[in-house]
Amino acid sequence: PNDHQRWRAIWSEARKKETWADSAQGKWCMKNTDEYWAVMTTSYFGRNWKELNTSGLVKERDRAAWDMIKSVYGPVNS
Repeated sequence: PNDHQRWRAIWSEARKKETWADSAQGKWCMKNTDEYWAVMTTSYFGRNWKELNTSGLVKERDRAAWDMIKSVYGPVNS
């Protein structure tokens, strides 16, 4: 439950800041917390769409999301 609450706060902040408003995939991932987790996770592993496909991009644009994903999955090369 604490992780879900933390993720909801991260998603809410990214949504408020319109962190990914400049890409179609980013707009998609802001629909809800589950989509945000899915898109940020696949991006973290470099397995996402053309625009959102690196760990470094997640780290640069949403450090809180990157930190949480890293704490769950461990480090990746960015």
